[in-house]
Amino acid sequence: ADIAAADAQLLYADIRPLIAQRADVKSAQARLDAALSARQLALAAKTRDVSVGLQFEHYPVSPTNTLGSGNSFGISVQIPLFARYAYQGEISLAEKNVDSAREILEKTKENARFELLN
Repeated sequence: ADIAAADAQLLYADIRPLIAQRADVKSAQARLDAALSARQLALAAKTRDVSVGLQFEHYPVSPTNTLGSGNSFGISVQIPLFARYAYQGEISLAEKNVDSAREILEKTKENARFELLN
């Protein structure tokens, strides 16, 4: 029994590159990669994006502005308030999509291994 198990492991190691080259496995891997990227994007939405802006305007003498030149300065600060919403729904959905994509990839690899060995 141990010899048969060792032979099966050796055979499985030999067909891993063949499994990875199959179109269905590549497609499932691409879906997993997309789900991982979507999860990363959902997690990024939780970060607070503080913005600071500076502004300077100069008004030269012109026919409509005969009083002379003028300057204007401005500053703006934007701080988002995440008092009630922290994107839990988006993050939870992204996590579930990653889990689903992983399961599909494993099932696809298992089916490919079965097809190649039989």
